[in-house]
Amino acid sequence: MSDVLEKRYASGRMRELWTSPRKYLGWRDVWIAVAEAQMELGAPVTREQVDDLRAHRDDIDYARALEIERQTKHDVAAHRRHYAEVAPIGGKVLMLSMTSDNTTSPQEAMQIRDALDLVLEETAGVVHHLGAQADRYKDMACCGYTHFQRAQPTTIGKRIALWGQEFSDALASLEYRKDHLRWGGIRGATGTQEALLSLFQGDERKIAEFERRVGEKLGLGKAYTLTGQTPPRSGEYHVLSALAEVGIAGQKFGGDLRLLWSTKQVGEPFGEGQVGSNAMAYKQNPSRAERMCGLARKLYGYAHEAADIPGQQWLERSLDDSAQRRINLEDAFLCTDAVLQLGMYVAEGLRVYPGPVGRELREHLTFAATENIITAATAKGASRDAVHERVRVHSRDVQEALLTDPAAQNDLIARLAQDPGVGLSQDEIEAVLGDGRRFVGRASRQVDEYVRDVVEPIRQRYPTVASLHSEVSV
Repeated sequence: MSDVLEKRYASGRMRELWTSPRKYLGWRDVWIAVAEAQMELGAPVTREQVDDLRAHRDDIDYARALEIERQTKHDVAAHRRHYAEVAPIGGKVLMLSMTSDNTTSPQEAMQIRDALDLVLEETAGVVHHLGAQADRYKDMACCGYTHFQRAQPTTIGKRIALWGQEFSDALASLEYRKDHLRWGGIRGATGTQEALLSLFQGDERKIAEFERRVGEKLGLGKAYTLTGQTPPRSGEYHVLSALAEVGIAGQKFGGDLRLLWSTKQVGEPFGEGQVGSNAMAYKQNPSRAERMCGLARKLYGYAHEAADIPGQQWLERSLDDSAQRRINLEDAFLCTDAVLQLGMYVAEGLRVYPGPVGRELREHLTFAATENIITAATAKGASRDAVHERVRVHSRDVQEALLTDPAAQNDLIARLAQDPGVGLSQDEIEAVLGDGRRFVGRASRQVDEYVRDVVEPIRQRYPTVASLHSEVSV
């Protein structure tokens, strides 16, 4: 696995899923399941041989296996020979009617299954924490932005819910891929199962039952109907594409947070002893959000590379994908885990600052609410066109002053209140402005609907998320 992902970013649970012992013990689980299923269906495999394999399942001398691999230049052959050394009775039937891929492919399917389970839980955890924050701040009016320019107000909670929606959409894709995982079966050298046909003396029903039993013993679901020696690599592309959707959600969350922290309205957690800059001691940089964005971009690359592999599988199989897959499958899950760990960390400890939120909104509202001010003045008997002209002139003058005079303040309300052509007092104008919530439309109710219709069902499907916390340490 990538040294940086392993030691700095990924969680302990995800790292454990991709360790060498996990892989090699997985190979042995496949060999035991195959031998036992063959025995049960009358192949020349005895209970004593299966029991011997099971009894020595954990006896791996990694130095010895590596010594054999240096001789054979083949990792599966090396571990098969080493297993036969420590389990000599069962070793006589190891890999009966199997190829190397019939060993590695089911083990990889188990690894992907288990890693997806963890990613699903973590994604649900991000949705849970963002849902809680969205509910908490659903009524806090804030300045909206389009093109990162001030626009119609929204609420902090609605904006957080939008981040959550990206993660809940990614979760739906991950769940679909988990539900539709397939494994390659035990198909032999070119996928025809010729060796199994010989082993079971031409009984095709036994072949189908054998493969079903192996899958059941390994906790695997449906197998592909057809394969060459290897299963279609398009299945892995689909999985890595779903992981890339986590990257999309992470980049949206992290990117928006970086923009908002420049206005000091919303920020990520910042520890008591945390250092933002070696040069500028006062700085609190959004480093976790930046890291989330960087790792998210990395995720897209894994999906892109996975897209290039299926079409390069010559005829029944080739091996030019082996090194690439060893790196990318593992690192893609570690990278996804790292994005989600950051997502949980930032979502759970999200900092919202009412002062800058209110000031930003108030400054913008004096312009955004001018139509309402014109309406209020007209209701008191003034000419709409005349009031509109006075508001236009004052608004232009204030905006020009704010752009050109460093000492200028937004005094539009005072100017309008002092203008007899408008005919409203400052209190009357303040009443029109209110606290901004009248200008946010259905934002609060939209958050309620999102939490009710999306977040709560996810919490029910993943009951552990309430106690799920990130492992971010740096």
